[in-house]
Amino acid sequence: MTICIAAACNASRDGGTKIVLCADWLQSSGLGSAETIHKQAWLPGNLVCLTAGDVTEINALVRVLRTHFKALDEIDETNIIPTVRGALHARLAEKRDEFAIGQFGYGYDEVFRFGRDRLPDAVFAKFILDTSRIDLRTQCIIAGFVRGDDFLIETTQHAEIRLPSHFSCVGSGALLAKSALLQRSYRRTDDFGPALYQVYEAKRTAENEVGVGKSTLIMVLNEDGAHRNFKIDSLDYLDNLYRKYGPQLVPILMDVPDELFW
Repeated sequence: MTICIAAACNASRDGGTKIVLCADWLQSSGLGSAETIHKQAWLPGNLVCLTAGDVTEINALVRVLRTHFKALDEIDETNIIPTVRGALHARLAEKRDEFAIGQFGYGYDEVFRFGRDRLPDAVFAKFILDTSRIDLRTQCIIAGFVRGDDFLIETTQHAEIRLPSHFSCVGSGALLAKSALLQRSYRRTDDFGPALYQVYEAKRTAENEVGVGKSTLIMVLNEDGAHRNFKIDSLDYLDNLYRKYGPQLVPILMDVPDELFW
């Protein structure tokens, strides 16, 4: 229950490229919800991981991602994607082992090897079906710069990797946020000012989904590894732009001339 957005853009007067990151603060559970969760985690190499999903699963995946990135001597364009993929698969393997140990007292590989011969067919078939349904219960966007090149890596709860060209959205509000950015024909060539507003507009649009919080966190990444956080008390600036350029109310009554029809 969340929205996370990352969008690459021109850095305008500074030259080069920036990445605008945006998320809400809402955390939900069966006991209620509160706008208290920080959804941006730092990874080695000044990479930022925006996260959506179950908080416990997010923490576990971020731990594995950090471990895999720390094992690299240097992060470059040849190893960043394999490293993310390896971390996703490692976390899935952990979850399958946890399930198998809970059921049979052995890890997944051991049960898979001896199960066909030692377990009843129905029990083994159910084990294979149950483990095949295990997923990460979280999505994330990994954003940052590697040797001056910007990267947006989007992961799914099924450990799939996507490489969006212009922007990435994950979470329960992703569909609404994407529709807003597509409506604006957002491109990575957009200058920073319009890009910042369009990302904020997409977040506001995503708030129409019940699981997206009203609070907003915005961070901007620069090519040199530096980052800046948008002041929370400065969001009025973007709110004013939204009132000016955002969707307008349609009149309850509107005359339609008869000559429009034949």
